[in-house]
Amino acid sequence: MLLAECGWCYAYVTSDFICFYLLTQEGIEKVREASPGGAGRNRTLGLKKLEKIEVPIPDFGKQLWFNQLQQKVADIKQAQLSNAVELEALMPSILDKAFRGELV
Repeated sequence: MLLAECGWCYAYVTSDFICFYLLTQEGIEKVREASPGGAGRNRTLGLKKLEKIEVPIPDFGKQLWFNQLQQKVADIKQAQLSNAVELEALMPSILDKAFRGELV
């Protein structure tokens, strides 16, 4: 949890939320604008310019809810990947049984 300056006040913000935002198209564009240099490998981002990037900060409770939602999505993606790997491993034996007429 971080304490961020919001103009005239301070608000709590989670690092997961900031990371998500900075990896959105809008966030990436703001980072690019704050990073001098012509080529991607020559771009640098100093702390002063990083601090000046404005990030929309919703209510802390909404951030926590959003972070939990993102974790659930990541868990589902991992489960789907595991299922796909298992199915890929089973496919040859299923096809073998199907061609021998052993599937019911």
